[in-house]
Amino acid sequence: MIRKASKEDLVICSELIQQVIGQVNAKHYSPEIIRAWQEYNALSNLEEEIKRTDFIVYEEKGTIVGVGAIEGAHIKKVYVSPNYQGRGLGKVLLESLEQMARKNGFAECELNSTINALNFYQRFGYEEQGPFIIEKNGLSVTFTRMTKHI
Repeated sequence: MIRKASKEDLVICSELIQQVIGQVNAKHYSPEIIRAWQEYNALSNLEEEIKRTDFIVYEEKGTIVGVGAIEGAHIKKVYVSPNYQGRGLGKVLLESLEQMARKNGFAECELNSTINALNFYQRFGYEEQGPFIIEKNGLSVTFTRMTKHI
């Protein structure tokens, strides 16, 4: 079940995101980048993010197993617990975020994809627009900017 996230959900959301970054993304990025990425998704930052985004969770049998967020038409995050990946939950989160963008009058969604998520987004119609580099605290990370007409 997809539902709007509440402030009370954020501890679990942060833990889930930390787990995904540490287990899935760590295969593709340096330990320094993983640490910075996890800090970016710390509870205090999510508390600020929930105020300015449409933040949703995928809940199964009372347990949050997926997280998504969109700001305007920019998809900020799609994370699924490693134990639940490959079951279509990411697709459901992504479609829900796209639906929110359409409801708010947008005809296109955009996002910055990690290396490991590139094929996932391509499967659902996102097209590469080129590299997008984020620099912070002396670290530089290249993402792939992607868009999709919705």
